[in-house]
Amino acid sequence: MPLWPLPPVVALIGLGIALSQQDVVDLLIVPAIVTVAAVYYALFLRPRRSTHWRDPEDVPRMETPTTETRQAGNERAEP
Repeated sequence: MPLWPLPPVVALIGLGIALSQQDVVDLLIVPAIVTVAAVYYALFLRPRRSTHWRDPEDVPRMETPTTETRQAGNERAEP
């Protein structure tokens, strides 16, 4: 990447400017939301991870009809 250290430095400077212009209350709301989410995960989701927090790859998939079976089901006898 050309000018490698420049993009992260510019991003950090922009972040510093954005954070310096926020009210203290606004800055405290973010850690409060993160804390509530962590407590919800620790007390509710983690004990129920076998039913509530599953990897989509582990979930059995329903078989959907193929195009051929759908077409065969839609065929009607001609009069």
